[in-house]
This record gives sequence, C-alpha cells and structure tokens, in this order.
Amino acid sequence: MTPAPATRAVLVGWSSADWRIVSPLLDAGGMPHLASLVDRGVCGNLASLWPDLPPLSWTSIATGKRPHRHGILGFAEPDGAGGVRPVTRHGRTATPLWSIASRAGLESVVVNLGPTWPADRIAGACVSNRFVATLPEVIRDPRAGAGSALVHPEAKTADLAAACATAVRVPEEILRRFLPGLGSS
Repeated sequence: MTPAPATRAVLVGWSSADWRIVSPLLDAGGMPHLASLVDRGVCGNLASLWPDLPPLSWTSIATGKRPHRHGILGFAEPDGAGGVRPVTRHGRTATPLWSIASRAGLESVVVNLGPTWPADRIAGACVSNRFVATLPEVIRDPRAGAGSALVHPEAKTADLAAACATAVRVPEEILRRFLPGLGSS
C-alpha cells in the first residue's frame, strides 16, 4: 500500500547554523522543539553556492534555480535612478515555491526569508524580510507599515507587530532559557 502524500511541509532555514554545534545540544535535550522537527523529518547541510551570499542561496532554495536564472545576485540591486538599493523581490526573475503553491490552490506561510520585500501576495501569508528591521517603528505606530507591504495581507501588520517579542518586552526569566549566562559577569 502506498502511503498518502504529505499534506504539510515545513522548511526551516537557519543561516550559519552548524550541526557540529547544534547536534550536541539536541543530544543533550537542550533544543526539544528542534529535536522534534528533526525526528519527524530530514535535515542536513546546505551545499552552498559561490559566492556564499544569503540572498543568492535562499532565492535558489525558493525557486530551484541558480542565481543567473533567478536574478538575485547579491545584497544590492539597481534602484532605477542610477543608484543602488538593498535587494528586493523585484529583482527575482523566477517564480518562488509559495507562488507556485498559490496557483495550485495551496496556502503558504513565508516568514523572514530574504529577499521577500515587498511581501509577496500569496494564498496564505508572507512576512517580508524587512518586517523585523522595521518592527520598532511598527510597534510605536502600527501605521508605519501601512502601504509598505511588510506583510501580506497588509491588514495583519499591526497584529503581528503587537504579537512580536522584542528584547524590551521579553521577561528576564524567558531570556535566560535562551541565554543561560545572562546577567553573570
């Protein structure tokens, strides 16, 4: 009997993660949520591209194409006025997986994957890579994100900002779970 196809998939990308550091932490029980994902799925090292620049690699993962085919070639792109700007999704010339899924009637949730600003309009949600960098402004004034497509659907921008934890909002006892040496000198 053939097993039923999976109805959900999760791809977690962690720049600069190293299994030589992560594996002992998993084995010691220090990362139970990640251990659960690893136990129920697959994991491995990324054979990276050259040059080893995150916008190139993440866009290659998202599109299945190499940089010369997907159009993202670095951290910056021409701004159309003779200058340069931080790379945006407008430089991407290949269709990412979440757009293909949308066309097939499937929902996706894309969070903080670069370059996804302005947020892709997809079935589901897209929290662009610029949301976190803009978060202090959005927390002070939720309208700061209005019209800038930090999030799709844009109506969720203020709700997401309110739900996000910043270093100022996280109680010390929670921070100690992630930073055991916090406060010791």
